[in-house]
Amino acid sequence: MANEAINSDFTKGHKRPVSALVVRSVVLVGFVVISAVVLWLTYYWSQQIGREEIRERSGHTLNLVVMNLRSELSKFQYQPALLANSRLFQSVLLDPASGPTLDNLNRELERINFLSGALDTFLVNKSGTVVASSNWASDRSLVGVFVGAQPYFQAAMHGGLGRYHAISGPPDAGEMSYFFSHSIRAEDRQIGVVVIRLRLGSLEERWLAPDHEILVVDDAGIIFMSTRVDWRFRATKPLDAEILTKLKRLHQYGDRNYPSWPITTPRQDNVLVIFESLDSANQRSSAKKVDRYLFQQKEMPTAGWRVVILSRLEAAAVQTNIALVVVSFILMSALLLLAVRHQRKLRVHERISLQEAAKANLEDQVEQRTEALTTANRQLKNEVAVRHRAEEELHKAQEDLVQSAKLAALGQMSVGLSHELNQPLAAIRSYSDNVATFLERSQTEEARSNLEGISELIERMARIIRNLRTYARGEAVESRPTSLRGSLDEALNLLEVRFREEVVELESKLPAPSLQVIGGAVRLQQVFVNLISNAIDAMKGCKTRKLSISVEELGEQVEILVADTGAGISKEDRANIFDPFYSTKGVGEGTGLGLSISYGIINQFGGQIKSDDNPEGGTIFTVVLQKAEAEETVQA
Repeated sequence: MANEAINSDFTKGHKRPVSALVVRSVVLVGFVVISAVVLWLTYYWSQQIGREEIRERSGHTLNLVVMNLRSELSKFQYQPALLANSRLFQSVLLDPASGPTLDNLNRELERINFLSGALDTFLVNKSGTVVASSNWASDRSLVGVFVGAQPYFQAAMHGGLGRYHAISGPPDAGEMSYFFSHSIRAEDRQIGVVVIRLRLGSLEERWLAPDHEILVVDDAGIIFMSTRVDWRFRATKPLDAEILTKLKRLHQYGDRNYPSWPITTPRQDNVLVIFESLDSANQRSSAKKVDRYLFQQKEMPTAGWRVVILSRLEAAAVQTNIALVVVSFILMSALLLLAVRHQRKLRVHERISLQEAAKANLEDQVEQRTEALTTANRQLKNEVAVRHRAEEELHKAQEDLVQSAKLAALGQMSVGLSHELNQPLAAIRSYSDNVATFLERSQTEEARSNLEGISELIERMARIIRNLRTYARGEAVESRPTSLRGSLDEALNLLEVRFREEVVELESKLPAPSLQVIGGAVRLQQVFVNLISNAIDAMKGCKTRKLSISVEELGEQVEILVADTGAGISKEDRANIFDPFYSTKGVGEGTGLGLSISYGIINQFGGQIKSDDNPEGGTIFTVVLQKAEAEETVQA
């Protein structure tokens, strides 16, 4: 009967071959359509995300370049105005014969130029002739050169701050310079101009990067600074005859033709297409290289410049291709998975009918066995629950004991820390009263100085409170890679007051911050606080009070040595110092739990702690911890 039922189902399944084929065709067509939509959306969004990442990254770079240019110019912007007040310069321009010799003046300008870091500093009379220069001793001395036609001279003689950029030196071998100028007045008239020249060309080397190009364009549309040498002195727009005549008359960029820049107009998404000849010797070659860049710019209105960054889009294209490959792989995998699942479903359907009968026979046996197992399982769960409660209570008691010892240590340090906080509070109050007085007297510099002192004192108090909070908080027991230097530093910061009060000399040889050990930051800090506090207590009444902390790396282990010059520990006491409630201190001076808790913490971390006699007198405690592997290191 079972075989007849199976054969009947099999026959029914083959009576609808046409409808099954139609369903499969519809599913396949739907899958193809959905795959096409997913691939298109993947292409679109991955391209948008890639370009947005490039736009954000290049935007930060553009801001840094603009800040770099502004800071370079601002260093020298006000220097000409200061030099214009020099009585030495005024006396030379008013009466060259009665003033100091030109040799002395040249040397003075050379000294000023050396201190300021400018390229050249020179003095021009009202006729436009350089009378003295910092480069008087070089082959390119400016002394005697006529600069009266230069825009920076004309602007200064009209009473403003002269600004101008141009190539200085030979037209083909010169370097891009920037000029600041300011007029020199005496007896209510302008008698000359002081000029400072600084180098701009060296900035381009700082901007070099493989994923973008930097351009600086003047108000005429000429690229005069660029990380691409072949783009320099190209025009980003057609130049009219007036601008060309002015450039040739002033020789601002030498004798150049200013060829056009081979670009397209930026699209709505700020993408530039640059066409360049593959044959560098033949600019008219039909073979062209097409580069696509993301275009961003920022104005520098004071200098009259535009700073442009062109970011290459290859990274976004690679990211898009990778996303398409990954999504295509996922879609193909999904298709194969659906096919496999469909075949498996058919086979499962055939097996179900055969398994139903066997399943019915087994259900009775399973029900009987299940009832017996349920009873046994209930008893086992009760036993496990009792044991878990006992373990949790034991664990909580251990945690409470550790935290109690930690809070006891904090109580011992509270008096000194209270004094440590009261001093800055008193100083802050004094500073704030002074600030109010200085502000009433309009003494802003003195007020600013007092406010800076308040800020430093607040930071000091914050550091003390932060260390206390970190030390007092609880921490999970599990071990993990932890910074050894961080735990030592925080322990020493907590005990800084005791070092001063007990007049203890600290000699430390701490490891690099990168050294990691297996442990926990807060519990290691508690161990070091206990050891250092015990060492300070052991040196009370001793003539020499010296505490030494050193760290040594021994293969896969790290040894931390804490040595004091106290009275030492007897052999009888050394055998029991790690026992709970055993203390060598007087009544009321210790709980006898510090070393016991420290011993338990170090054991949990897979380490060791022991004590020995110090050759210089006193005791040495040695803590041995396991070094963390480099690839497992994380922030503790």
